[in-house]
Amino acid sequence: MEEQIRKVAVVGGGITGLTAAYFLQKKAQEQGLPIHITLIEAAHRLGGKIQTLQRDGFVIERGPDSFLSFKDSVNQLAKELDIEDRLIGSSKGRWFVVAEDQLQPIPTGTVMGVPTKFGPFLVSDLFSWSGKVRAAGDLVLPKTSTAVDQSLGKFIRRRFGKELVENLLEPLLSGVNGGDIDRMSLEAAFPQFAEAEQQHRSLMVGMKKTKLALSSEVYSDKEEGIFQTFEGGMETLVKTLEKKLNGCTVLKGVKVEGIKKEAGKAVLKLNNASSIQADQVLFALPHSMLQPLFEPYGLLKGLKEIPLTSIATVSMAFPEAAVKSGGRYRFCSGPQQRFCDYGMQLGSSEMAIQNRAKG
Repeated sequence: MEEQIRKVAVVGGGITGLTAAYFLQKKAQEQGLPIHITLIEAAHRLGGKIQTLQRDGFVIERGPDSFLSFKDSVNQLAKELDIEDRLIGSSKGRWFVVAEDQLQPIPTGTVMGVPTKFGPFLVSDLFSWSGKVRAAGDLVLPKTSTAVDQSLGKFIRRRFGKELVENLLEPLLSGVNGGDIDRMSLEAAFPQFAEAEQQHRSLMVGMKKTKLALSSEVYSDKEEGIFQTFEGGMETLVKTLEKKLNGCTVLKGVKVEGIKKEAGKAVLKLNNASSIQADQVLFALPHSMLQPLFEPYGLLKGLKEIPLTSIATVSMAFPEAAVKSGGRYRFCSGPQQRFCDYGMQLGSSEMAIQNRAKG
C-alpha cells in the first residue's frame, strides 16, 4: 500500500520560513519521507526584511546589512548552501559612542558592551571616576539569587550603575536589538549575561572567560571580519535558499487570512478565495501577524502586549574626494543623546568592497 503523502504548510517567507522549508525538504529527502511542503508568503518576493537594491553600481541594503561573524548560525547556513566563498568580512575601523554630544572611542576589550580590560576602561573619557568606581562594583557584587527573568536594563544597572549603562551598554545593546533595554527580557535577549553572572558572579570576569571573549577586539581598530555579508548583498542568501526549494510549492503574493480544523487537519483560508489543507503548519510570522489568526479561538492573547520597534535605514554615497578623512568609523547613540539614530557607519567595508562611487 502506497504511503500517504503528508502536507506541511510553512506560513511566512522571510529568512525563518525559508530556512525552515529548506531543512524540512532536506530531511524529507534524506530520510525518504513522503512530505509535500508549501511555502506561503504574502509579499510578492521572499526574504522578508532582507532586501538588497542594486542601483547605479551600488549595493544598498534596505534591511539588515550584515551579521556578526562570531555567531555561527549564518556561517553554518552559508556552508550548507555552498556559498561560503561568497562571504565578505568587514575591514578594520574605529567604534565610537555619543556621550554629551561628543564621539568617544569604545574602550578596547569591550565584549558586548561589558569592559573586560581594566587599563583601557580606566583611561576612557566615556565615564567619570565615580562612574568607573561604581562599575567596578560588579567585581564584588553577589550574583542574582532569583531564577525569575528580569529586564535587561534592571540587570545591567544593578551590576554596573547608571553611568556605564547610559554611556556604553545602552547605546550598543539597544542598537543591536532596536529596542528599549527596560522592556527587553534578559533571558530572551542576552541569556549569556545571566549565565556568565551565575557561573562567575562578576559579569566582567565571566564575559572575559566565555567564548565571546574571542570578539573582545570588536570595538577596536585592529579587528577585521567581525561583521560579514555576501557578495551581492544579504539577499544573496535569500535567493540561494529560494533556488534550493526545488521540491516545494512556493506561493507569493498570497496571504493566510484564517485557520480552522477539519477532520484532524488544518485548513488555511487564503486571500485569493482558495484554501489549503495541511497535516502540519509552521508559522514563521511576526507575532503581530500571527495573533489575529488565533484570536477567534481565544488563543495567544498575550502576544498583543509585546511591543514592536521600527527602524529606518538611510544609505548615502559620496565621491571619495568629498570625504576629508580616510578610514572607517562607526558610532552608536543612546536614547539620552540628541540623535534620532542608534548607529551610523562611515566608510563601511561592506559598502566599500562592493560599491565604487563614481565622479
